[in-house]
Amino acid sequence: MLEKLALQKKFITNAQCAQAMAACRDAKNLDLALKNYFEQENILTDKQMKQLLASYAALKTIQKNQKFG
Repeated sequence: MLEKLALQKKFITNAQCAQAMAACRDAKNLDLALKNYFEQENILTDKQMKQLLASYAALKTIQKNQKFG
């Protein structure tokens, strides 16, 4: 889901998304692996990473509320 948000916000290109997904494909926690990948490869700025993680947290909260609400 993190990669979709990054694409939607135009923080990464489709090619970068494909590379990230290939690099993190075998991870148990894909979103955490993608976060680490983006940081290690310096793909996102600190500001972009903060925005992306805030959007991700908000989306997770909305999803939880829909399940229980």
